[in-house]
Amino acid sequence: RGHSENGSWHDGGVRKCQNAFIEAYTFGDDQVLSLLGLRHLTMDTHLVRASAGSELYQRHQRMTRCLPSFLVIGTQKGGTSSFHFLLKSGWHDAVRVNSGEKEIHYFSWDDQFRQGPLTYQQRFDGSGDRLGECAEETKLRGEVSATYLDYPKAAERAAMLLPSARIVVLLREPVARLVSSFNMKWQVEIC
Repeated sequence: RGHSENGSWHDGGVRKCQNAFIEAYTFGDDQVLSLLGLRHLTMDTHLVRASAGSELYQRHQRMTRCLPSFLVIGTQKGGTSSFHFLLKSGWHDAVRVNSGEKEIHYFSWDDQFRQGPLTYQQRFDGSGDRLGECAEETKLRGEVSATYLDYPKAAERAAMLLPSARIVVLLREPVARLVSSFNMKWQVEIC
């Protein structure tokens, strides 16, 4: 909570502090942000990210080393399940995808995102009581999820947590995808 002139805490003070913090980063001068080890993102976003080489950046790299280095996104009926199966069955020796079900929905479902990055990290091999602690391995970690393409907050959330992650987008010819989607709905609802 924020405090007032007399030292008591109240909700208005909290809002005032939050707004001042957001304003400082949103409209912060790049030189001032660089002193803190931060930089504005490109494309006129209001997010900030640690500058490469800064202490803050190195800490972020250590803490996220057990998280995915690539995300596979796509449309429903666009081939994400087939691609996940290929990666999970060892199609490429240097790649590892999440254990369990295909889609984690971490960046697209609010209840999953609220659980935090440690829970997300544990979805890959179950290890680590702290963020950045996992079994040592040289394989690239990745996740496949079709919901990240069309959920509005997913890209922003992924950019904040995994700024250097590679994005693989799977698309399908629109008419064939529509027919496949119709057939799937028909099978689920009718059969």
